[in-house]
Amino acid sequence: MRELKMKKFCFGILVMMLFSGCVCAQLSEIDDGALSGITGQALFNAAKLPGASGSGLTFYRLMLDTQLDLNMNIDSLKLGCGGVNDALSGVGGCDVDISNVSLMGLNATKDGAGAVGSDFTLKRPYLEFAIKNDGNKSTREVVGINIGAQSANGYMGVGLFDPSCGNVHNLSCHKGINSMSGYMGVEMSATASGSGTILGFIPITFVGCFGNTTTNTSDNCGAADKFETVVRGTRMSDIALANKVLKMQVYGGVLNISGKTDLLESLRYIHGIALDDTQNFGISFQREQVAWPKFNPSSGYSGITNTGFWFNLPNVKVLNASSDVGNVGDATSALLGGVALSNIDLGQRPPDNCWGASKFC
Repeated sequence: MRELKMKKFCFGILVMMLFSGCVCAQLSEIDDGALSGITGQALFNAAKLPGASGSGLTFYRLMLDTQLDLNMNIDSLKLGCGGVNDALSGVGGCDVDISNVSLMGLNATKDGAGAVGSDFTLKRPYLEFAIKNDGNKSTREVVGINIGAQSANGYMGVGLFDPSCGNVHNLSCHKGINSMSGYMGVEMSATASGSGTILGFIPITFVGCFGNTTTNTSDNCGAADKFETVVRGTRMSDIALANKVLKMQVYGGVLNISGKTDLLESLRYIHGIALDDTQNFGISFQREQVAWPKFNPSSGYSGITNTGFWFNLPNVKVLNASSDVGNVGDATSALLGGVALSNIDLGQRPPDNCWGASKFC
């Protein structure tokens, strides 16, 4: 991990040095009235926040009023392995199991990774405790801990891709998110090209798209087609989109039609998540469901978390994915009636965040 930038601390030391010659000056007494009108800024801030109505919870928050910049590579991120969620799901595993994680800055278009050594930024990070029965000393207990921030800005690169595997659609070529527990509000966009036939013998080529494909000029999707969805659950391994409408161009745009698709995509194909000033970013662990307060208490509460470890990623961008779906056969029935797409390469590749003796480079 790179050295944290403690700008405010250094500034305080500088001020002390500049005014060190004045420490011998006579002090003046200030009465309570004058003192009450003086304000200042502290590095640490503490707050007590009420829980949602009927929850029986109270929250205590300790916040750093600063900005935390970091850059790191993590070989394996595993949280909440075994335990109660094994019994609830009937399947062993981890709440969070991600291989080869890189935290770095965004690039200029804010949908991909920045330069090696760029900063993943957390604004006003904090530690928060969920307390049950706070008013009763004999039954008061901690039921959850949340590590969060007012906002996160950066890129989380995920996994590895093996270019020697031959077929890029093969799941064995991809390594990354094995399981994920949490809430993700996702903006997605993608382009899929392919070929087929009409009436069984007339060959065609097509390009289909959904969402705002900002960097692809070969399709007809733009800002008006912005697509957002919510992915939420415990130990998720894939994303499912049912009956999603595609804007289709046939013969390079000679014919424009609408198609449909059912998409089932393993999370292992996602090799990067862009966080563009994402609000209320955090990771928590709790023994029961908890509605954590948002950074601004007046904005209410985040979605209910499940037992175990839980990521809160309310504004994730997975943009401009692209894939060649190959030959779909009868294009008329496939595109108008709906074509099932399962585990196709999204065109994402893990970013290079390697320097010195860093691993998985």
